[in-house]
Amino acid sequence: EKGLSRQAFLKEQIETLSIMEEVEKQEQAIDELYDRTIDTMQRCSDAMTNMDRTFNKLFGEDEE
Repeated sequence: EKGLSRQAFLKEQIETLSIMEEVEKQEQAIDELYDRTIDTMQRCSDAMTNMDRTFNKLFGEDEE
């Protein structure tokens, strides 16, 4: 359809597949980073909650 030789067509297809594989790897890496970020944020939130409770106990303030 494009008027390409068989070799040019196959080269184009291989390059496209290669790019698609790289994009999939990058998407997977982004997903893993997202999951790690959410986990880290949850741990930070838990630590802040614990610090707030400790602060309230030390200074006798009511917990909100």
